[in-house]
Amino acid sequence: MTLNLAHSINWDAYKHAAETVESVLKSIAILVAGFWAYWKFFLQAEHETSISSKLHVTVLPCQSNNLRMIEVRSTLTNHGRVPCQIDLAHSRLRVARVVVTADTQKGQLTWHTTPYFTKLSLESDGLLNVPVGAAKDEVQFVPVPHPGVYHVRTFFAQTERAVRQFYRRMRQPLPVNYRDNPSGWSNEIIVSTDTSSMSAIREYDESASNGV
Repeated sequence: MTLNLAHSINWDAYKHAAETVESVLKSIAILVAGFWAYWKFFLQAEHETSISSKLHVTVLPCQSNNLRMIEVRSTLTNHGRVPCQIDLAHSRLRVARVVVTADTQKGQLTWHTTPYFTKLSLESDGLLNVPVGAAKDEVQFVPVPHPGVYHVRTFFAQTERAVRQFYRRMRQPLPVNYRDNPSGWSNEIIVSTDTSSMSAIREYDESASNGV
């Protein structure tokens, strides 16, 4: 009887110790997971860039009445906590002409774009440095035939270093074709060199919305 009681006491003590160790290990696991999440999503995020981009387009007169100059101004603002570099060598500017045609069979206007001007590299091997809290303007000028309506699209690419840091933080493999499809910031806008051309676009929008 004495041996059985001692055995029972030892087993209860062992069970209590095991439950205590299990509880401590769970607490440590929760703390480690919380620290890892904080490190991953907050501490490491502070070392990544936070850029906003805005596109402003202005139509300027030219000496020739048949031409206009489009000023494409992109404002890049760094909202992050570290300086940012923009890879201008892989940044692009595209200007397409908007062609409006009348579909006689359907009785409505249609429009499409045709490539007009493409600049695949805004600056060869160039980097645009944007300090913390600062805004930098990147300006391009494109002469276009007048009158006309144009679709303007800009793309500013992240540097390879920034892309690698992002995927490393997310613990994901770097895409094989990331150089062919770089990540970055894009904006687009439609601009007219005169009011009559833009009226045709509005007429198309109204006919499409009314189901004509």
